[in-house]
Amino acid sequence: MRFKSALFYLRFGHTNLWRRKNRTLLLGGSFLLLALLVILFLGYSSGISRQLLGKAIDHFLGDVAIVAAESQLDALVSEQVVSFSDGELVQALAPYRDGLEIRREYRTETFLHTDNLQRLAYLVGLGKNSIDRLKIIEGENLDPALAGANEILLPALVAENLKVGIGDGLYVEVVTPQGFRNIDYFTVKGIYVIPGVVEIMVAHLTFATLQDVQRLMNEGEEMVTNVIVYARDRNRGLAMKDFISRTLSFGAYRIMNYQEYGTMLVAIMSIFVSLGWVIGIIAIVIIAVFFLDTMLATVEERKREYGIMISMGLSKRQLTLLVLSETAIFALYFVLPGVIVGGIIIGILGRVGLAVPVTVQSFMGGMEAFSPYMDLGMMVKTFLGILILIELTNVYALVKIKRLNPVEVLKHD
Repeated sequence: MRFKSALFYLRFGHTNLWRRKNRTLLLGGSFLLLALLVILFLGYSSGISRQLLGKAIDHFLGDVAIVAAESQLDALVSEQVVSFSDGELVQALAPYRDGLEIRREYRTETFLHTDNLQRLAYLVGLGKNSIDRLKIIEGENLDPALAGANEILLPALVAENLKVGIGDGLYVEVVTPQGFRNIDYFTVKGIYVIPGVVEIMVAHLTFATLQDVQRLMNEGEEMVTNVIVYARDRNRGLAMKDFISRTLSFGAYRIMNYQEYGTMLVAIMSIFVSLGWVIGIIAIVIIAVFFLDTMLATVEERKREYGIMISMGLSKRQLTLLVLSETAIFALYFVLPGVIVGGIIIGILGRVGLAVPVTVQSFMGGMEAFSPYMDLGMMVKTFLGILILIELTNVYALVKIKRLNPVEVLKHD
């Protein structure tokens, strides 16, 4: 019985829609276009966020960062960094090397200066695994085999600030854990970008080989400030923190996932997603206002029809179901195709990729192309969100319908 009842309401909705064919097609075309635009905006936003964050994890953040328990360390800011020996840690993780990649780093505040110019920065000593993940846009990358060569990588903004180029030298000044002030002369080997990370966000980071930074800081080869662990199987990335915590339960370490280690970076990247959702919400609100206005106009036009229905003995529940079924059929005919077409377009663009203009590549972490992204779950949620909002706009219209006096309506209309 319930199935037959539902079928009746759906048939009624279909028939009622096409009684006013021109109005239905005009309104439906508008909704199809708006649903399409919502999907395109969300796909664009999700694609950029997903690709940027994915590259940032692969090339910079890693899945898990391990620091000394007393360290306060963010990927972009070294608030309070304490060095520690990572020998025991590396040994404990050694049996899992097939599934893990371990990156050893040493971070410290530094003072860069030439004869005339100066700048504060963070100096990061990189092991081979981390060095290979940088993208060099000018000059050459560091060579871990040339420890002692005192070569350094700069972001373009720092090089421009200090007016130095490839092959030029500058002084690197640090304060060691023992409180000594060490100064050494480094040669600019290359200009770098970190794929997926906006250049301005890392314009304070300079890179040298791990051995050169350890020597400059009067530290042994086993001393680091942080160890980055990266899961070779990307599906295991989210579970890495728990795995590492169980494996290193014996040590005084602080273990952070990429969201905790890259708090500032992840927060800024989240703006891309928020922007897409804000645009999507604005579009959906416009849909709701447009639809509410149409529904109220329809109530006025169909007073006589509703009055007859009420006088025939239709209950409030039946009248409500008739109106809601009509709008549900409308959404299936026009909103759903807009969502599907938008998903297909996003899928095609995702495979082909969209070129990023050279002028803005530095603002997108050197990314030369990006792929919009949309999965089935997001499409379903978008459709249901629009459908629910449309149905909610019917509430006010239904209140007006239920307040109609059938005698007065039929007398005057």
